[in-house]
This record gives sequence, C-alpha cells and structure tokens, in this order.
Amino acid sequence: SRGPVMSFQPQEKLLNALEDTICQLSSHTENEYSLLGDLYTVFGCLAKEYRDTASQCENLYLKQAVNFIQNNYSHNIRIQDIADYLQIDRTYLYRLFMDEFHLSPKQYLLKYQIRISLQLLTNSKMQIKEVAYSCGFSDPAAFSKYFYKELGFTPKEFRHIDGDAILSYVNKQMPADA
Repeated sequence: SRGPVMSFQPQEKLLNALEDTICQLSSHTENEYSLLGDLYTVFGCLAKEYRDTASQCENLYLKQAVNFIQNNYSHNIRIQDIADYLQIDRTYLYRLFMDEFHLSPKQYLLKYQIRISLQLLTNSKMQIKEVAYSCGFSDPAAFSKYFYKELGFTPKEFRHIDGDAILSYVNKQMPADA
C-alpha cells in the first residue's frame, strides 16, 4: 500500500533470476541451491543499481558544490554554507571533495579564489585590496599571506613578473571542475 521499497531500471539478468525463481516455486520442483543462487543474483543486481544511483547522487552533489563555489566565491562563504545549500552533512561534503579532488572543500575554495585573483591581477588595474575583496577575502593582509603561501610570491610581486605564464601554470594545477 506504500508503493515500492526500491525502484530500479529493468535488467535482463535480474528479470531472468526472478522468472527462474517464480518458475521453480510454482512448479514445486525447487532446488534450494538454485533458489539461493537466484536470490544472490537478485541481490547483486539490486546492490549494483543502488551503487550506481549513489554514485550519480555524489556526482550531482559535487557538481552543485563546485557550481555554488563558482557563483559565490566573491562572498565570504563558509563550507557550512555549501553543505546547507546542498542539504548534506559537512563531513559528507568533505569526503566527496577528498575522493574527487584530493582537496578539502576549503582548500578547493581557496584555490579557486586564488585562480580568480590571478586573472584579476593579470587583466585589470584593480588595487590589490580590491582584488582581495572581489575574490571573497575579508582581509587584504590574509589574502596576501595566503597568496604568498600558495604561489611563493606576493600579489604585488606577481604584477611585476610574467603573470600570463603563472596564470597558465595555476590553471593546470587547479582540479578540473566537476
């Protein structure tokens, strides 16, 4: 009365196992080992379907998280904001990012902000503090410190070197978007 417990895409292997089980039971010639084998086949097919569905959900969460970062990096967002947006646990979000990018969501966000700051420093005449604010950093000093930690030179020094070459290098280092 409550509907199906699990839905799945029909698979020939699953349907054949169910049909064999029904035939054996209805003809009263069931072999318990054969029935057990069919039962394992049914469970195996259902487990595969569940794994595939779970993987699709994880990919969707990851895509939505990356999209959220790309659309909101300029605001002072927290990782909890991303988890709340996706309506998932922060720990689960962390695991998704680690599995896919080998970075925490915070590291991914900071790397993305640095990538955008490099583009702004290369293609605009904005002051460094304006770049920091535009990239979601609330403190220009913290921005410069993280920039230096990430790249080995300050934003001011970056403007005096070949910024396009560095930007190309950083874009190669940044994980591909989900």
